[in-house]
Amino acid sequence: MVLVLPDDVTRSLAMDEDAMRVELACRLFQAGRLTLPLARRLAGIERIDFEQELKSRGIPAYTIDEEYLAGELAALEIWDRKQ
Repeated sequence: MVLVLPDDVTRSLAMDEDAMRVELACRLFQAGRLTLPLARRLAGIERIDFEQELKSRGIPAYTIDEEYLAGELAALEIWDRKQ
């Protein structure tokens, strides 16, 4: 897909194409529209660099909610019983 932005819009943003890709990827990730790997791919940068971009914007790269934590605790209990 090719996205064409009007010149006046791009000038007002004062961003080059690479910076726009990173910004778009970060915001789509933040909105839950892209997974971390897909957002990183859209940004066109390495994982650690993308995570740093997220951090600089105050966007958590990973979210731990109650459901996730419950699953991790259950896995630890199973592992502990096997020991």
